[in-house]
Amino acid sequence: MCFRKILGGLLLLKPRCESHNSVIFLCLYRSLLDVLREAIESRQILSLYQGLGTKNLQSVVSQFIYFYSYSFFKQWYLQRASLKKMGTGANLIIAAAAGTCTVVLTQV
Repeated sequence: MCFRKILGGLLLLKPRCESHNSVIFLCLYRSLLDVLREAIESRQILSLYQGLGTKNLQSVVSQFIYFYSYSFFKQWYLQRASLKKMGTGANLIIAAAAGTCTVVLTQV
């Protein structure tokens, strides 16, 4: 967990670099190393972690929706088919339906 927190800032380097590489800031950063170097030189390492809370919240919400919808579809299928276990094909279809629900509810 600690390792993930330390690397969280590094994982946010790419979006920061991409956001600054618009038409106006085209030559500001050439690589992720430039972003990291600037953060170290300006003593703003914590700025690399900006937005990490929002990303974590988004991940928690998405995972909750996926697992809740997966459980719902699985229970619905098992009750409707009067089965105690599912096969691999049914499991994949239910997982795809849960993934679709997640995308529809979080991306729209």
